[in-house]
Amino acid sequence: MMFFLGEFCRQQNRLGEAEEWVRRSLTGHEKLCGLEYKLILALLSTLGQIYTAQNNLSEATVMLVQVLKGFDKVLSPNNLAVLKAVESLAFPYLSRGKLDEAEAMYERTLKGYERALGLEYEGVVQVTIHLSDIYSRRDKIAQSEKLLKRVMQGLEKIYGPDHTLTLHIVV
Repeated sequence: MMFFLGEFCRQQNRLGEAEEWVRRSLTGHEKLCGLEYKLILALLSTLGQIYTAQNNLSEATVMLVQVLKGFDKVLSPNNLAVLKAVESLAFPYLSRGKLDEAEAMYERTLKGYERALGLEYEGVVQVTIHLSDIYSRRDKIAQSEKLLKRVMQGLEKIYGPDHTLTLHIVV
């Protein structure tokens, strides 16, 4: 129950309370189950997301690397929990200017999401936008433009050609 309270507080942007509830839940579950138990990894992932939201990017990176290593041991590489962990790790890398690491994480996430969910999934669109931004920052303009065209096609299929999100990409 503490985990759910922590997740609820995180969604409400009450990050201090969220961290407290998740840490309490994590401490209890670690004693019972060990670090490779899926629930422990979910708790660590939530804690990593809380650290990211608090702009504690070093701690977030450490936590999310641990989550990814654990998920890689107990789940298949294309499992959505693994892909979400990879995506969650990409943002702290990007925010810290570690473009090589962020690019690798977003590319892995994009390939996995495309296989698991298809091109018309909103999460695929978001990851594609982030990856396009990285390509643009690295002067990979042709690759960036190609991805933005894919984003536009995906948004047109999801929302239609006249939706504000689709029109935003066109501009």
